[in-house]
Amino acid sequence: MSDASLLDLGNQLSQAYQQQVLNAEAPDDRYNPAYEKSWAIVSKIDCTPATTLEGLKVKAQALLWCRGGVNYVDCMGDDTTDMRLIGSILDGLHKIEVSA
Repeated sequence: MSDASLLDLGNQLSQAYQQQVLNAEAPDDRYNPAYEKSWAIVSKIDCTPATTLEGLKVKAQALLWCRGGVNYVDCMGDDTTDMRLIGSILDGLHKIEVSA
């Protein structure tokens, strides 16, 4: 099964996030639309099931956006096993190379 729509959303999120970063110091009337565009894409990613490793990587990308673009390693130092495992899984997904 293909995750073509999810992969497209991942590309859209990458582009939207770049605009968000470029407008980070801009007034709210320029930053907020960039943020809202990224948020709308992340919401679509959330509702789209992943059926491949590539699709799971897009979901991990969306979670990374939710965390402010910060890496997953800070979860791995958490006090609870479940959060350490989540951080480790997401960090591993992020590092896996996917062949085209």
